[in-house]
Amino acid sequence: MKEKIFVSKLTQDVKNSVKDCLLSIFYRKSDLINFIESCGSTTSDLAEINTSMTKSQIVDSYFCNLNKRLDCGTAQYHSLMRQIIDWSDFDSYWFRNGSLNPDYAQSRIENLKKLLGKKTKIEELKT
Repeated sequence: MKEKIFVSKLTQDVKNSVKDCLLSIFYRKSDLINFIESCGSTTSDLAEINTSMTKSQIVDSYFCNLNKRLDCGTAQYHSLMRQIIDWSDFDSYWFRNGSLNPDYAQSRIENLKKLLGKKTKIEELKT
């Protein structure tokens, strides 16, 4: 049973936590870009984002682009958070070879869950 996430207002600490998670679970910039693209992002959301940027710059630019939207990218943030919370691929090559630390990534995800528990309504979906 999955939980539905609803955040009425995305605070900076939640956005920072999402960024920490993204940086801890993706090694390759192209994988990071593909992931954020898969979260319902439009061409405008991804404007000026490319692999010549650092991963941190990619996320910052993406968040800046989302903030330009009338809805401030609420649906995209919810999709990002849902997919991050459901993340389970800690056996990928990048974690196994030591480029990424699975314990650190899991701790960042747990931190996001705690923040969301304090700032959200979490409702069980009836399946």
